[in-house]
Amino acid sequence: MATDRAFAESFLKACGCNVRLRPMMGEYLVFYNEKTVGGLYDNRLLVKSTPSARQLLPDARRETPYVGAKEMLRVEEPFDGARLATLFLAVSDEIPSRKGGKT
Repeated sequence: MATDRAFAESFLKACGCNVRLRPMMGEYLVFYNEKTVGGLYDNRLLVKSTPSARQLLPDARRETPYVGAKEMLRVEEPFDGARLATLFLAVSDEIPSRKGGKT
């Protein structure tokens, strides 16, 4: 099952600025300030499991987006724009910037 386009569009509308999606094999990578912070997988929002993400989402279920992938944290309310802004900022601050190339 892939992520529905309507789900992705609703997610983007809730997030506001500084967030963009990049389609990838029926799913979407989520970028905040041009850093990959997570993805939309099977109509689920999963974010990278950074120390800040674990602190902000202490009860989040750990799930994998696909077989063989690293565990990520599931965000149960993917349309809460204010909460997502705080979460994405914290996660992106812990992800190093890439030197050259695409993100």
